[in-house]
Amino acid sequence: MLHSGFPSSTPSVPQITRQDLVKRVYLTSLLHDLGFSQHEDFTTHPAHHMSFELSGAILAFEHLRATYNRSPHQHHQQQLDSEQISDITRSIMLHGLPIDAGMSSPVGVLIQISAMFDTLGYSAYDGVAMSMLHRETVKEIEEAFPRIDLVKELVAGLPQMLKFQPTCLLACLPDTAGRLLKVVQRTADSE
Repeated sequence: MLHSGFPSSTPSVPQITRQDLVKRVYLTSLLHDLGFSQHEDFTTHPAHHMSFELSGAILAFEHLRATYNRSPHQHHQQQLDSEQISDITRSIMLHGLPIDAGMSSPVGVLIQISAMFDTLGYSAYDGVAMSMLHRETVKEIEEAFPRIDLVKELVAGLPQMLKFQPTCLLACLPDTAGRLLKVVQRTADSE
């Protein structure tokens, strides 16, 4: 989808240029799990005790504004405007939630699908989003880049994470954490 784009009739996904999409997806991919960092800069940050999705996005927002905010001295390719920074930040905040309906940005859709797919594989969750990925493509990717023990680490770590941050976004939707844990366990059992 990144290289061929969303079909022009894709509902609820506004179109942006391929160049802009690649830049936003790249930065979002790099920064999307800052909330799990144990680095001192994060653990001493005032947002550290917030939900990991939000605190990580806040750190990403601060980094993007400091590094990529429009400045006359920066090369155009290295600049981001406030809409781009907001889109990346919002996509980071929501990337772990299994939302398959409603309005989202192309970056938000791709990062959410990627995060679920990366950690859980094709059976991550039911919904329209996963139908956008062809099963043979997924099989080829999984063979080239096996997840090894990632699923087992999620099974072990998710209850701990929910205990540390019981009000994280993942836990806010009705039984989202429970449903995700079941999918993680089912995926771990099948590997």
